[in-house]
Amino acid sequence: MHPTRAVRRAVTRKSVKRERRAMNPVSYAVERSVNTKPRSSGSGAPVYRHCNCSVKHRSANAASRCRRDW
Repeated sequence: MHPTRAVRRAVTRKSVKRERRAMNPVSYAVERSVNTKPRSSGSGAPVYRHCNCSVKHRSANAASRCRRDW
């Protein structure tokens, strides 16, 4: 987590967080989705695949240990 976000999150009391969520859960969800950065699939990290496996393995070692051969 980003250091600034972690500090801001730690400073906010739980009671305040609960009230925000309870007041209007829909707008709270929209606010969170706007403020949180979506994870992009094209981050540039290498992906290892094998055969017909649909899993994107993070390392070649993980791909070689995978038992999913469909």
